[in-house]
Amino acid sequence: MNIIRNVYSWFNPIYGTDLYEYLKGNDCDGVFVGPNHFQTIGFIALGISLVLVAIYYYLINHPRLNHWWHWLIFLILTGLINLFTGFGYIYSKLNEGIIPACYTHSQFETAGNGSIYGVSGTEILTNANCWQFGIANLIVAIGFFIFLSFAFKWWSRNCKYSPI
Repeated sequence: MNIIRNVYSWFNPIYGTDLYEYLKGNDCDGVFVGPNHFQTIGFIALGISLVLVAIYYYLINHPRLNHWWHWLIFLILTGLINLFTGFGYIYSKLNEGIIPACYTHSQFETAGNGSIYGVSGTEILTNANCWQFGIANLIVAIGFFIFLSFAFKWWSRNCKYSPI
């Protein structure tokens, strides 16, 4: 699933190279050790977009909601849900210490047992990077929502001409 990783790589300047390398599944030496987090996040974003497309076109499917601004509400809802999903995924890994210190700190120390610890005050990845990745996830999810809307709207009885 390099396609999903490539899509997220377009937004690499937004959230940072260190976070990109970690999410790609590389260790501190640049060797792939897995898992590829882009697959997980990408499929979650795709699933959320698909669910909201199905809700709008098939579950609600009301003639009063056959306007572009109602569709826009669902688009924004998809983006916001995926913003917080992307943020939460990275934030939990950052604060639990799962992301290796070589990606989170510019200076790190090795303990006697071989553990790597980041030196306080040299943080590379912060909460801002988590929000920036959430924004990248929002953009990707909006793209999924638009694509899925145009793919599935034709079988809706009332909303097939929304957004256009």
